[in-house]
Amino acid sequence: SLRLSAAQRMAQAVESARWALMHAPTGLEGLPWSVELPFGAVLITGHGDDVHSAKAALHVDLGGDDVYDGAAASTMDDRRLSWVIDVRGDDLYGDDDSLWASAAGVFGVAGLVDFEGRDTYRAAHFGQGFGLHGVGILYDGDGDDEYAGQTHLQGVGIMGIGLLIDVSGRDSRAVAFGGQGMGARTGLGAILDGG
Repeated sequence: SLRLSAAQRMAQAVESARWALMHAPTGLEGLPWSVELPFGAVLITGHGDDVHSAKAALHVDLGGDDVYDGAAASTMDDRRLSWVIDVRGDDLYGDDDSLWASAAGVFGVAGLVDFEGRDTYRAAHFGQGFGLHGVGILYDGDGDDEYAGQTHLQGVGIMGIGLLIDVSGRDSRAVAFGGQGMGARTGLGAILDGG
């Protein structure tokens, strides 16, 4: 499908840029930096501890212990592409009331990539690698992470694809109902945990 192909291309681009992002110098001038493009805003933020609420098609944060609201990496609004790439830091994504949060691809492609840090992912419903007629991918590289929420979280695909990929670390995951690698109505949902 077109959305799956777009998700694959975006994942390949992120992996290609990983080394450069991991080695970006601290103290870069001119950050935050943003530009509006036909597909949405592109935003680059620096190494500080930031609170993010911007709705960008692509948001790259170079470091710091950041807090992201529930709209980060979500296509629930009028966006069809929403990716967040956080290079390092102990970050908090969403809160216990967040809906359609942290890699929720709803009729679009959403991805959240966090390369390293002890991260916390929170949502009430529909997130953490959730696809509804779309693709949602949450990729966490290194660190001991916590994933928590109520329903339809952590690798859930409903007529879409939802993936939660955690490469390493001692992680905890909790969902009250309907989640953790669930596919429904021709959807694919999966958790891939490397350890």
